[in-house]
Amino acid sequence: MGSFGVASSLMAELRDICKGLLLTWAKGFQKILLKFDSTTAIHLLNHRINEWHLLAPLVEDWRLLLERAWWIIPRHVLRDGNQVVDRLANLSGTLLSQELLILESPPSTA
Repeated sequence: MGSFGVASSLMAELRDICKGLLLTWAKGFQKILLKFDSTTAIHLLNHRINEWHLLAPLVEDWRLLLERAWWIIPRHVLRDGNQVVDRLANLSGTLLSQELLILESPPSTA
């Protein structure tokens, strides 16, 4: 999963979900409650889409990840209720590089 260059927020969210799941798999987690605020993303991930759809490769990556030997429950949460994600989004604007930063625990929401 490489860079998309110019991308929609939905494309970026789907890409980041897949990247996060790959990291989660690498860390050995097998029970995941996946919370995100895009109902459109949930719809795309849970329904069949045309193979020529712009997001079809990402949706296929998602489906391949789901076939692994683990337990994932995707859940919709309101953006206001997802304080950790908001904090991470705010932090990302202060990072100078596009390097991957892995936090061992979630940032404070204060």
